[in-house]
Amino acid sequence: MRDLVSVRLKDIVKRFGKYEALRGITLEIKDRDFFFILGPSGCGKTTLLRIIAGLYEPDEGEVYFDNNLVNKVPPHKRNIGMVFQNYALWPHMTVYDNIAYGLKARNYSKAEIDKKVKWSLKLVRLEGMEKKYPNQLSGGQQQRVALARALVIEPDVLLLDEPLSNLDAKLRANMRSELKFLQKDLGITTIYVTHDQAEALSMADNIAVMNIGVIEQVGSPREIYLKPRTKFVADFIGEINFLNGNIVDRDDNYVIIDTPIGKLKSLDTSVNSTDVVIGFRPERIKLTKSGDIKMKVKGIMFYGFFEEVILSYDDTEIKVIQKGEERWFDINDEVGVEIEPDDVIVLRD
Repeated sequence: MRDLVSVRLKDIVKRFGKYEALRGITLEIKDRDFFFILGPSGCGKTTLLRIIAGLYEPDEGEVYFDNNLVNKVPPHKRNIGMVFQNYALWPHMTVYDNIAYGLKARNYSKAEIDKKVKWSLKLVRLEGMEKKYPNQLSGGQQQRVALARALVIEPDVLLLDEPLSNLDAKLRANMRSELKFLQKDLGITTIYVTHDQAEALSMADNIAVMNIGVIEQVGSPREIYLKPRTKFVADFIGEINFLNGNIVDRDDNYVIIDTPIGKLKSLDTSVNSTDVVIGFRPERIKLTKSGDIKMKVKGIMFYGFFEEVILSYDDTEIKVIQKGEERWFDINDEVGVEIEPDDVIVLRD
């Protein structure tokens, strides 16, 4: 069994001139975890990955692999594998030589190199491609070569920087499954940077959502999606309806919030303020033929296995997602709206 390696970041700050790209990042990534750093362009996620890799040194803070401080340890001594967004393959080298490059730098014998390269080619299902050059490969095959090159050194930590962004949609979906299964089989602590929420939700064990140099929330995909803590997280992960509201009553079990569409209950009793912003996912809304909250059907968009329904009340609109075969109403009909208290999330700024 390979050594189990965790990664811990403590109060990481990184500046580029006067711009503070990372503003006090503290994060713990468990060994064997498939951990995603998710956020929009410019939020600092790649900068954070490069600090973990040793390509950047933090201006403040500490990086630990297990309990070992690695701030001053150069990248080639951290035993990491890294896959870049553009794959960074040597165009003048064959597939075999690209994969073998790191092993040669580590002075492995020719026999050891051959054994390990063949193992990694089998791992990524590229047997028989050894003599080809990168320009003779498809985008998906180049991505596999880059992955094989990162894995062949048997790294303690695997770092992936938007590795699927250059692939077409169908191949990207296939590679998600393959990467997830491969990571679990190998048991390598893996840190994956992406702006793609679908990748993060479908592949991750845990996710850190970043925004402008800080981490807004860390949790499992289910927790991040169903229980976002801030408006940014709720808006960035999936689709959500937002409403302004006022808390008009409360007890130990729930709060009652007056909103532009009517009164809603929430189980989030920890909120202290009176004026709040609430969110609820479109697919968590139930449409009925009766109910306390009534809204008008403004639009219906059919997507095959589901429909988007736009409802309106005065100047307020919300979106509902439901299975296509469930529709019993049409445009301009009035429908009842039911939202369970557990699905009404009180959001922080």
